[in-house]
Amino acid sequence: MDHIGIYLKNGRTEKGLSREDISKFTKIPLKFVAALEEEDFVSLPQEAYIRGFIRTYCKEVGITPDPVLSRLNEILSPEPKQSIHNVENGILLGKFQTRVDNRRPTQRSRMGIALVLIFVVLGLLFGILAITHGPGVQDMSQVTNPTHKTYPTTINQGIEDSGRYFF
Repeated sequence: MDHIGIYLKNGRTEKGLSREDISKFTKIPLKFVAALEEEDFVSLPQEAYIRGFIRTYCKEVGITPDPVLSRLNEILSPEPKQSIHNVENGILLGKFQTRVDNRRPTQRSRMGIALVLIFVVLGLLFGILAITHGPGVQDMSQVTNPTHKTYPTTINQGIEDSGRYFF
């Protein structure tokens, strides 16, 4: 088998199914079904997903997935894995290019970061002030001792039986 896409497409047409039918029955998104048949592996997700898509696709059309998967191994791994290289629109991981989001932070996200930093700095300042200027020793020299002692008084007027009253 030379071409995976042709093999899959032939299996599908022999069953009389369209790409939409395959997508609906297998739950594989239509754009991925088209990418499999066109052998556009760069627009497909990771290699593990490609293998799963091929197994599911083959099961639906009634063909064996083993020759397709062995050919996929030859296509995807002809040389050892490459290291990460910078490319113009993203990062190249092995044979697949991944896009990198180059957007700048928005005004709203900058304001959020600034507010968080302000609260952190204020918290640190209050913490330092609480430690250094916390409740100190009070000057007790201005407190005078009372000249007479006051005690609570009990009014015992008319109480003959002290057991009747509960406090």
